[in-house]
Amino acid sequence: MFGLGALAVALLLIAWAFVQLFPTRGQAAVATFDDCVAAGNPVAESYPRQCATIDGRVFIEETRLEAPAPARCVVAGCSNQLCIEESEARAGGGVSTCEYRAEYACYAEATCARQASGQCGWTQTSALQQCLVNPPQEQTEEMELQMI
Repeated sequence: MFGLGALAVALLLIAWAFVQLFPTRGQAAVATFDDCVAAGNPVAESYPRQCATIDGRVFIEETRLEAPAPARCVVAGCSNQLCIEESEARAGGGVSTCEYRAEYACYAEATCARQASGQCGWTQTSALQQCLVNPPQEQTEEMELQMI
């Protein structure tokens, strides 16, 4: 009986040594996570996923976190003089005092957009800058109706 047990242990050691010295066909070519999965190796359902070869190598799935798209910039304020994040406007932001100033008319033709700073703002074109320096002096009837 002792001889049979010793034979079983010896066979297990030989099998283990064989696997260590001669990996299963295709395992030597495994160099990436995708190769590991394609070779039929087990994949741990973790984050990120991990694939382990029978020779003990572990490959971790590369993940890319995509940044959320920046919110749009929208025109807000009683006189349409503010340029703010869309999310801020939806949350009730962009409230102004509803007075009228002549320079607010300049923003009617201006572009509300994300600026180089990453913040929403009015694009400072030469036309907008000139208008702000010398704004129209008369409030049109249409502007008065917008404020009501």
